[in-house]
Amino acid sequence: MCLYRRRKITTELNGEHLTINISIGYTGRLSEDGYTKENSIKESYIKDAERVAEDKVEQDVEKIIGKLQHDYKTGVAGLYRYVENQHPKFWKKNKKKWDEIFSDADINYHIDIRIIDFGAKGGTK
Repeated sequence: MCLYRRRKITTELNGEHLTINISIGYTGRLSEDGYTKENSIKESYIKDAERVAEDKVEQDVEKIIGKLQHDYKTGVAGLYRYVENQHPKFWKKNKKKWDEIFSDADINYHIDIRIIDFGAKGGTK
């Protein structure tokens, strides 16, 4: 269960080349931790779980955006709005070529997941 989600998307232009920076953070509880061989109370266990979750989310996002960019060559997901708002002159000049621009853009991801608690714990105190 996600208690709080934060998102920041910025765009950069280097001449006509677009870079999109996506930063996504989640803070919340895991509904269950059934791995009984670990102490789910320990901070190191929680940090490891956060790192695993961040890696998985980043892999999934890269896979989805990669398919959109390179297989379908289409810029969906509303990312054009950030370009339109942050670089209005560039957008006005290039909006008809958005799919091409999106397909060639560099996209950077930063995923930050904070687990504050487990709903059901498998470890010991």
